[in-house]
This record gives sequence, C-alpha cells and structure tokens, in this order.
Amino acid sequence: MEASLLLGLVDILFAYAYNVRVTEGDNNVESGWTVSKLSATLSWFEEYWSLEQTVRSCVRRSLVYPLHRHWALSRAVLTDVGQILRLGPRYVLRCLLDIHTMFNKHDSRYVLNDLYVTDYAVWVQSIKPKVLHSLADALKQVKVHKEDVGLDLSELESGALLAVQEASAETSVSVNAVEASMGALCISNPLAAALDPQFSGPAAAKPASAGAQKQTDVTTDSSSTDSDDSSSSCSSDSTGCSDSTLDSDDELDHTDSDDEGSDSESDGVDQCLLFVKGPEPEKRR
Repeated sequence: MEASLLLGLVDILFAYAYNVRVTEGDNNVESGWTVSKLSATLSWFEEYWSLEQTVRSCVRRSLVYPLHRHWALSRAVLTDVGQILRLGPRYVLRCLLDIHTMFNKHDSRYVLNDLYVTDYAVWVQSIKPKVLHSLADALKQVKVHKEDVGLDLSELESGALLAVQEASAETSVSVNAVEASMGALCISNPLAAALDPQFSGPAAAKPASAGAQKQTDVTTDSSSTDSDDSSSSCSSDSTGCSDSTLDSDDELDHTDSDDEGSDSESDGVDQCLLFVKGPEPEKRR
C-alpha cells in the first residue's frame, strides 16, 4: 500500500514540476488545469504498481495534453522530481501545499484537495527522508525511450526532419534562381572587378577586353590621322609658294589699277566741275 502511495506521489510531483518549469514558478490561470491533467492520479484516479509504469504514464501525458510538448522537457521534469524527493519531506509538503492553493481557487478542482492533496500532505510528514532518497535513486535508474510511450515519436521526427530538409532545399533553389536573375540584370563594373576578386569572372573580363580593343582602335585612328595630316601638309607646302606668289602679283596689279583709276577719276571730276561752273553773277551796285 505504501508503494502505491509513493508512486502516486511521484505522479503528482511530476505534474507540479512541469508547471513550475514552464511558468518559472509564477502560477497562472492554467496552472491548476496543467497539474490536474498531467497527473493521472488526480484526473483518472489511477493506481500504479511499478515505477516504470508511473514514469511512462507521466512522460506520455506530458507529450499529449499541455501546450509545450517536447521530449527533452519531459526528461528535465523527471530530473526535477528526483531533486524534489532528495530535498526531503518538508520540501515535498511545501509542493503539496502549493497545489492545494491552486485547486482552492478553482470552482471544481477544490474537490481534488479533499480526495488526495490534503491526505498526501498529512501522510508525507510521517515519511522518513531515507525513503524519499531511495525513491529518488530508483527514479534515476529508470530508463524510458521514445518507443515506450507508444506515440511513434521516431517516425514523426524522421518525417519532420525530411520535411525541413526539403523546405531548405527549395529555399536554396529559389535563392539561387533569384541571384541568377538579379545577376543578369546587373551591369558589370570593371572597377569592381579590379577591386574585388569575386568579380574577376568572364563577365568582368569581357568589358576589359572590349576596352583594350577600343584603345587600340583609338591609337590606330590617331596614327592614321597624323599620317594624313603630314601628307596634306607636305602637298600644301608645295603649292603654298606658287599660291603666295600669285597672290602677291595679283595684289600689285590691283593696287596699280586702283591708283590709275583714282587718278583718272579725279581728272574727270575736275573737268566736269569746269564745265558745270557758270559765269559769276554781277555784283549789284
């Protein structure tokens, strides 16, 4: 009978330790529901006959009912239960009184205080610390695996891992496609290629070769232009003397003809003035 009571105590303490770890010791409106739901002793009046059965039931219910469900979390809560038992009857009594306070604040769960919690609080004061220490040692020796809870956790984790890998592969493919499309839209920069080796690909080599070809074309054009200018200057020099002599002769002819014309024009004007000029009027006396 005492063994069954100790197993029920482990079940209740597991629910309490889960609530403390999740809420960090600050109880909320869901704390009473969490403790009563995780403990099969409180929610289903379950009686255990082995410690392995108790641990399996506690872990299974912690992976089914509460909001936060994780295998590592359940294992950590089991470790917390062992530490509570090692602290002795007084600390266990303190945990039971905290549960009693939770249930008293609820309209329907206060009945669980009358059925279990109050009696456990009275009974645990008569237990020797050695009994709780031996129970903690036995709890530490219990090994529970994912296959023992009957929830196909290994298959579910494998499927979830495969889904994550497929999602990451699709994401990488889409990222590569976006990078390729953005690279096609970008204009290559020779200066960036010179500064950053990442840009020293064929896209960066092509503009450099084009620039070299353009520079070669410019040099050839300039050389051909210089040769044309020199040849034209030479030909123009050969004809420059004759043109200059002709221009000087023409200028002399023009000046002579202009002088002669001006002299003839002045003589003609004087003659016209002589013919036009009439007799002077007689002076009045």
